[in-house]
Amino acid sequence: DRAGVGVVTELGRSLPTGSRLRLDANGGLHWQEACRWLEACDALFSPRCQVEFLEQPLPPSDFAALLKLQSQYQTAIALDESVTTIAQLTQCYAAGWRGLFVIKAAIAGFPNTLRQFCRQPGVEVIWSSALETAIARQFIQTRLIPSVGTDHRAVGFGIDHWFTEDGLNSPDPEEIWQRLTPT
Repeated sequence: DRAGVGVVTELGRSLPTGSRLRLDANGGLHWQEACRWLEACDALFSPRCQVEFLEQPLPPSDFAALLKLQSQYQTAIALDESVTTIAQLTQCYAAGWRGLFVIKAAIAGFPNTLRQFCRQPGVEVIWSSALETAIARQFIQTRLIPSVGTDHRAVGFGIDHWFTEDGLNSPDPEEIWQRLTPT
């Protein structure tokens, strides 16, 4: 924990001006650890470097504590494991979360329902991958995301390296069909 905080602090000091970091705890911290991380993130905040957000510092079962952390620190907190489905997104919003939601559209639920949720006041979205195919990513990036007017945040879709180069991960359905056609 302390070693990790030190590494991030040093990294933040060595990055070029204007750099932004995203950190993900995957719900694996306890209260005191989350506070230490958020204090370190707040201390990094400067024109040189800032932590854009700390993702899911506490387990989903600690929602009240996540709300408390959100109000105590400058660094934003993003919910991820707490909000994998539209039902969970709606529940956290109804319980008062007005911060960042990491949404994996491929597993969250029906696109129209997801679109309606994302258009509510106080909903800030970071789009992330759930290892969907290129066709699903293309739909999400060209249809879903533009339809909700998402802000300036970068999407987290850096997953192509997990797929083999067999032509079956193409965004072009015709190319996939041709690969499936026996020769």
